This record gives sequence, C-alpha cells and structure tokens, in this order.
Amino acid sequence: ADDLRISMEGGSLPEPQRQGNQALLATLQSLKSEEQNGGQVTEKIIGQMLWAARGRTPHYYKSRPWGMTIPTWGGEQNISSLYLVSGGAVWKYVNWQGNRPAHSVEAVATLDPEVDRSMAALAPPHNCIIVQTKNENSGRALWEIGYSLLNMILQAKSLGLAYKAVFLEEKDQQQFKRAGIDSPVSAVFLGKEERGGGSVKGTTALKRKEPMANVDSKSFLPG
Repeated sequence: ADDLRISMEGGSLPEPQRQGNQALLATLQSLKSEEQNGGQVTEKIIGQMLWAARGRTPHYYKSRPWGMTIPTWGGEQNISSLYLVSGGAVWKYVNWQGNRPAHSVEAVATLDPEVDRSMAALAPPHNCIIVQTKNENSGRALWEIGYSLLNMILQAKSLGLAYKAVFLEEKDQQQFKRAGIDSPVSAVFLGKEERGGGSVKGTTALKRKEPMANVDSKSFLPG
C-alpha cells in the first residue's frame, strides 16, 4: 500500500535502502529546513527516515555491533531518542533489542482526542511527525541530536518529500509532553495532510514482525 501503515503494537520496519543515486555534496548545496512540495509518507519511507537518523550499521565498538548512522559520543547508546507521531498514536524507534541490532517501533501511547487535535495543530499541512528527545541534560545530547536532524533533512530532501524541520519552542514542547514524549528538542514534520480530517493522519494496520537485516552507512540518500 502507498499509505502509512503501522500496527498499534509496533514491530519491525521494512529494511532500509542502503544505496542511492543522490550525490551528497549536490544535495547539501540545495538543502533547506523546509520543502513545501513533495510526496506522501509510507511505512517504508518512515523506516528509511528513522534509520537515517539513528539506525544501526555493521560497525563495531568494544566488540559489539553498536555502529550507527550518526557519530556517537564514546560509544554511548542512549543519549537521545526518536519518536513517531501519526494516526493518533505515538511510537518509539528501537535500534537495539535482545542484545542485537533492531529496526522497529514500539507503541508508547494512543492519543486522546484533545491531545490528537493539538498535535494536528502543530503539524499542518503534514501528516507525520518524527520527534527528537534528549535523555540527559548535556551538550553531547544536543550534539547527537544535531547530527541526527541533519541526516533526516538530507534523507527527506533526497526522497523528494514535503518536510519541515524545527527546533521546538517551549509552548510546542509542552504539547509533545502531553503526548507522553519527554524532553523533546526538535521535530521533522513529513508528508501532506489528508483532506477531511483533524488528526495527524496515518493508517494503523497489520505489521510484520521480522528480524532486521544488516545495514550499512555507505549511502543514506536513496532517491
């Protein structure tokens, strides 16, 4: 299907694409924090965006497969986190589970109607939000979030998406906290809102539960 379909229970995401035809330097030259025209969001695209932001690569640190698509501070693994808001629900991105790399989402919350409407007010005309949070009050958490945010903007640009990347003001941070997302710092709004609805729209449906295939960071600019 071409729409966004993620189970309320979460589960494995489609394997990310690891090769592309978009040149990094050329993409950087035209990079903007917002692109108003672009395609819709699918489950595969969401998986690609989350992987670009904080996905696993086959690199080792201290004999463990802890490589990620962003630099890490001394191999630290839990300085920041990613959340997905769509279809009246919130999920957390999981890149390590069962002592091995993962590429999945886990359900965090189903939004009550009032909170769902407040999320929609932040998002228009977009239909999906990826939120970056810090797990500690430190400069290195913001350092990691910065790399992750740049990767997401690059990925969205290369995929031809409509997107908007923002650092959240205090009033907007409070809205995400109401949705069960603690310490939000920045967000990337994706896709275009469907007509006739008031929520941050996405379809919740069936979901595969498969182990993640190996990935690498040679190219995160498929397009």
